[in-house]
Amino acid sequence: MDTNRQLLQDVQTKLVQEAGMVPANTLSEEAIVNALADRLAQIITQGPDAFYRLMYRLDVSEKKIRAITGTNDVAQKVARFVYERQVQKVLSRRANTPPRPLADDDMTW
Repeated sequence: MDTNRQLLQDVQTKLVQEAGMVPANTLSEEAIVNALADRLAQIITQGPDAFYRLMYRLDVSEKKIRAITGTNDVAQKVARFVYERQVQKVLSRRANTPPRPLADDDMTW
């Protein structure tokens, strides 16, 4: 699988698991951000506690969120922050995961 496509798939999978996002119809950055923005708009209506708990769990900077509070399209802007943070986390995991050892036929039962 193409590495960019795999990155998009990994990010979407994490957002479905961690944010309860409905998977995007098309596997693209814009589609994922839009699907996430829809989910965030729902969470925002539940109140600030639910929203900030999710942002903490997703490791999004409170400073960034405060900078856009009160502006238009808050859900879309926060979705972009979340998406970018998830990309960073996926790439970091890839870079820091040790390679799996090759199977040793002498060690298999």
